[in-house]
Amino acid sequence: MKAILLDEKKERENTCYLIKVSLYEYINSIDSEYREYEIQRGIVNNNKYLDKLVETVIHKKHIPVMVLITESNICKDNIIDNVININEFRVLDGLQRTHRLLSIWKTALLIDKNKDEILSGDKSIRSFSDELKLNSSNPNIFRKLVEYANNESDSIVSLFHDNFMWLEVWTGLDKSQQIEKMLLLNAGHKSVNIKHQLELIFLNIIPTINDIAPIGFNLLREKEISSMQYSKTRKVGDYFLPHVISALVSLVSGKPITTNNDFVHTVTDGEGDYFQLPENFSYDLIKSFTLFLYSFDRVLYDQYNDQGILWLGREVAIVGLFGAIGNYADQKKQSYECAIEYATSIIDDLAKYLNLPSFEKARNNVDLGKVNIGNVNKRAIYKATVEILNGNRSLVKWESYFGEKS
Repeated sequence: MKAILLDEKKERENTCYLIKVSLYEYINSIDSEYREYEIQRGIVNNNKYLDKLVETVIHKKHIPVMVLITESNICKDNIIDNVININEFRVLDGLQRTHRLLSIWKTALLIDKNKDEILSGDKSIRSFSDELKLNSSNPNIFRKLVEYANNESDSIVSLFHDNFMWLEVWTGLDKSQQIEKMLLLNAGHKSVNIKHQLELIFLNIIPTINDIAPIGFNLLREKEISSMQYSKTRKVGDYFLPHVISALVSLVSGKPITTNNDFVHTVTDGEGDYFQLPENFSYDLIKSFTLFLYSFDRVLYDQYNDQGILWLGREVAIVGLFGAIGNYADQKKQSYECAIEYATSIIDDLAKYLNLPSFEKARNNVDLGKVNIGNVNKRAIYKATVEILNGNRSLVKWESYFGEKS
């Protein structure tokens, strides 16, 4: 990608270059895997601002600065007349705009190729419905660009050659610095989803879990599926990564944690490589954790069918459960692996005495106007599980944990 160098700023061993580039140059420099950058969120298709980006392009208005990273060495000796060349890059901030710009570009090419038939009325928007869907475009983009092509003598493609944008390009950032920049960039406007923040902070745990987990254990990221969609479509063996992270942290904390901004700030409040894998999350612990989780999932399904799938798909259930196992380890002065091994030895009884039908009934009778149902749920699950682990072999009376009379 050829661009004009406007300015640069050093930050220790890293450098940020401010560049000016044509839309055509930028769009045609994006590789086919631009959406696969692991710390990025998923693509948002419904967004009013993004829907208006086609008007920004048509009227050559300002496109907010996007932030890229590159691992290429930018040699100043090769910069002539302030022309800089970026060989490869990833989008750190601006993925949604990049995706929509690509959609607009592909739609413009489609219209330019079929301009005569479109303007004569021989082909309508319905004729291109499949192509628009394939290009993540929509009728609004199509109509706006057709209107431009109908009213302007310039080629519709010239919009991209004659328009420009500013970009920041960072060099030298390692993975933890990239994540830190991502969180900082989103701090000033729409904040990064809390669950996505958790994924970013513990990003390096994903390969470990995938390598260790038993066959049938399927880890799902927030960028792939929303929490609501996960809860509705979950199957045995499917686990939402933010829930898994919350459960692991609850395990080593010995209590159910709450995944909010305060928790994220606590995890990231420090100097140096605070995005590294926590020391407590050892290979053996993650192996024990995933084996137990998958086994318990199957036992719950055998005993309760879909009710078991629904129950374990809730974050409150998984953090309450593993917070209790961590508490048991602390009480007995055992390792977390030993506590999980004990929980495994009573796994059928644990599922049986948790008495899930009664849990759902008691939960549904809580006055939502008086309590935080999420906190009440996980505390109830935590306390009930602690009692079972400590030898109580009777069906849980959930009414007592939800503040009702037995």
